[in-house]
Amino acid sequence: MGKKKKNQDFRKIKLRAGKKLPKHLNEARPEIKAKKIKINSTIESIDPIKLLSNSSINTKLKLIYLIKFVKKISQDDSQSCDGDQIQIICKYLTDNDHRVRCEVLKALRIYFKKINASTKSDNRSQFSPTLMMIMKFVSCGITHIDQNIRNDSEKLLSYLIDQHDPSMTQHLMQLFMTKITSSTFKSLDSKFYPLLKRFIIKINEQIPASISNNFEQVSIKPKEFIWNGDNGHLNILHLNDRPSLNERFSNISSFNLTFQNITQNNIDKLFFQTVKEMVIKDVKSLIGKGMQRTLSFTDSTKAITAIELTHRFKCHNELFEFWNNPAKIPHITVMHDNEHANQKQNAKQNRQIHNSQTYINRLLENFRVQFLKITNNL
Repeated sequence: MGKKKKNQDFRKIKLRAGKKLPKHLNEARPEIKAKKIKINSTIESIDPIKLLSNSSINTKLKLIYLIKFVKKISQDDSQSCDGDQIQIICKYLTDNDHRVRCEVLKALRIYFKKINASTKSDNRSQFSPTLMMIMKFVSCGITHIDQNIRNDSEKLLSYLIDQHDPSMTQHLMQLFMTKITSSTFKSLDSKFYPLLKRFIIKINEQIPASISNNFEQVSIKPKEFIWNGDNGHLNILHLNDRPSLNERFSNISSFNLTFQNITQNNIDKLFFQTVKEMVIKDVKSLIGKGMQRTLSFTDSTKAITAIELTHRFKCHNELFEFWNNPAKIPHITVMHDNEHANQKQNAKQNRQIHNSQTYINRLLENFRVQFLKITNNL
């Protein structure tokens, strides 16, 4: 009896047409049961700035949110950036990951383009507080212990110099002076010299041609003070025939009785004095005396910028006293920096070396011509 019951389990089931299989059999079913998940806010609506304000996020999330922010402000021309957003972005300028810093530079480059586009019709002074805030992050970045972070901060400094907001002039002067005085040789490296040159050119663009770059003391005839009783200020523009940089840039027509602008004028004078002394010292040390002089390509680039700045500071007399004779101005030979470069790199560097050597000797030849004119007049 038990054997017959057991065989029933292995019996082949015979079905008639149209009859359904029993539910207990393991047949394949095409139906799939699934639950729908409803999301209240989509990923596109998430504010990347709000998430970037969280300092505990990892590098991967930083990149995702920064890329999303860059894409957002680059696609929408009407999308503006306020100071709080830029401050959150700038704090990643000293991030350890190079990709994060690159996205920060992209975002700030777009922000500067928006400033230039908006200042054609609006007042530029509304962006001054944000630019000053960016300047503080740059000051921290260029003194960082990591060389890569310093390099990226120098790129941002280059963008700020191109903007040249008058409110940043004093701070840029202090930054360059700090960089010079903190150096062991009281000088700038070959990367910072071109930035200094561009900054000085920007300053000279703001000064009328009638004002000399030679910042020597001049005698001023006594003049009467003009008192404005309405606002309690003194009008001082008529007292000085050679207005200072601060007066030129900030459009200052009066000052209160605290005389706070004296410090700013001293910064202008100290900056040009520091840079002038550095330029003269670097030309003397790099060019030297004699018939021949050999420089590396890096030193030749620095020497060229220093010689170009001597014309703006009118330091020919100091250099002529150093050389004493036009024949002591040497001929420069420029050599490779990297001896292990491949053939393609050598070909490119050979062209750069030839151009650098030709240009620096042309500048020194101008010195010889001016030297001969001075000696002939004597």
